[in-house]
Amino acid sequence: MRIKQILENHLGDLRFWQTVDTESVNHYTGGTPYFSGASDLNGYVHSVESAIDRHRTEVSLLLGEARMLAEKVNLNRFEGTVPSDYDTTRLCEVLDILLERGSI
Repeated sequence: MRIKQILENHLGDLRFWQTVDTESVNHYTGGTPYFSGASDLNGYVHSVESAIDRHRTEVSLLLGEARMLAEKVNLNRFEGTVPSDYDTTRLCEVLDILLERGSI
């Protein structure tokens, strides 16, 4: 399962139990810290939302870089020239990162 999906599922659980009360979150969710009140819980929910947003931004930037590098490599091949070592190596690195994160 992709990390973003796991975080989104976790966030959905938190939001559901958050509508009941803080003690419900403490009782029914696993892997969360103990929340002494609504402000603790709201801060934690915000941190999960921020993690999802950071992940989305990083993946978007990496996909853009991969797209640009793939276009350069394909253009070189179309023109009958050899793509630069940097472009091909970096494209492989970016694709590896995206695969490790389960984003492609």
